[in-house]
Amino acid sequence: MISINFSKKENNLVSMKASGHAGFDEYGKDIVCSAVSALSVAILNGITDVMHFKPDFHIDEDGFLSISIENLHIEQIKACQVLMETLLLGLQNIEINYGEYINVKVEEV
Repeated sequence: MISINFSKKENNLVSMKASGHAGFDEYGKDIVCSAVSALSVAILNGITDVMHFKPDFHIDEDGFLSISIENLHIEQIKACQVLMETLLLGLQNIEINYGEYINVKVEEV
């Protein structure tokens, strides 16, 4: 199962961490893992390549991906909210259809 945890601080999404593998299908054919990866990397690219901000992030082959915008200035954090909310909504929609393979949580910190 893929576990995804978002952190929200002062009504702003400031980080997300995804770990694990869905187990929907074999490696290379797992549409749940692919969807989570594609959506997460697209949002990260939006923050880094379109908005030109420098968030903290980590991606590895073991199914771990994290994005943190906590290190950014408050104006940049607010500017990133459209992308972070889009990421959350997209992942929650994947969870609606594939809930036995993905779990999305939001925690106020």
